[in-house]
Amino acid sequence: MTRRPCAATPLPSPIPRADRAGLQAELAEEGLKPAIDYRIINAGTHINATLQVLKGRADAAMVGQNAYMQFPPELRKQLHVLLETPRYPA
Repeated sequence: MTRRPCAATPLPSPIPRADRAGLQAELAEEGLKPAIDYRIINAGTHINATLQVLKGRADAAMVGQNAYMQFPPELRKQLHVLLETPRYPA
């Protein structure tokens, strides 16, 4: 597999520490190293994180399930869910 250095992974802000830690743990299990294989960037909102992917500025984004379900169906059809984490109380 050819790796691109520091692929951007936008996250909405603020993101709970548990979610960020969970994401980093999942990436580490796949052998990915922060600042080498990926970098986490602040996208501000769930929709902004998603748009970064759709515009080709990022390879993946982390988005909350509630926010994702509020996206228009046409937008959700353009996305591919790579990983679902356990639900955390809001």
